[in-house]
Amino acid sequence: MPDNTWITRKFRKFRTFLHSYLLTRDLNFHRRMEWDLISNWLQASTNEAILDVGCADGFYTRKLARRRCNALGIELDKDAVRLACRHESTRGIEFLIGDAQKLPIKGESLDKIILVSVLEHIPNDDYTLKEIARVLKAGGCLVMSLDSLSHKTTSDLMRERHRKRHRVKTFYTIPSIRKKLKRNGLHLERGQYILSSRLSNMFLKLRHAHITFPIAYPLSKVSDRFSSGEEGGAMLVVKARKNKCNCHKRANILHSTID
Repeated sequence: MPDNTWITRKFRKFRTFLHSYLLTRDLNFHRRMEWDLISNWLQASTNEAILDVGCADGFYTRKLARRRCNALGIELDKDAVRLACRHESTRGIEFLIGDAQKLPIKGESLDKIILVSVLEHIPNDDYTLKEIARVLKAGGCLVMSLDSLSHKTTSDLMRERHRKRHRVKTFYTIPSIRKKLKRNGLHLERGQYILSSRLSNMFLKLRHAHITFPIAYPLSKVSDRFSSGEEGGAMLVVKARKNKCNCHKRANILHSTID
């Protein structure tokens, strides 16, 4: 007879896998909208060196690798990095344990960088942006999503609850992130609020996002398209570029061995 304890462990492991890899992102309508825009603006190409800062379990790093670029993920949580390395589709991807405020990477070694809902959780975002500018090649591209919660239907109470629940340090608007980027050697090329319509914000307030996905995803995409964005949005996606200079130094990415 099979061991019930063993069955329970296996079931819990499968449930964790399902929640981590499927329900929370691929079938979460706002995460899908977030990645749609990031991916479109990033335009990852073959052999480009692209870093995923705050990669967690490597979900988006693996998506980058499917574009045949040289994908690299960095994450402060050692357990998350070990989980990323154990995933069956991580071949050809390197994961490093490190702090976004002090990247263990040589200067001017990366073509592009992404941060997917990461910067708002970092105590000193200026340190992180300065590090990003350091490791990007001249003219290199940064694409990131940020918590904004700037839509006029979002109350101060909702914003404060979100801040406490998700440990958010900073909410961003296009003007505020433009200033931060500029003082750290990066210039904003484009910025767009997502979840910027009343309808998409209504769906966002509902629980069980994976259940509402078949309706919420297409309707939110369409309603956001017809929204001017002037009322803000729940999230903000920006594309920035490192200021070009006359220096053309090339450097190799540091390799780190995970214990």
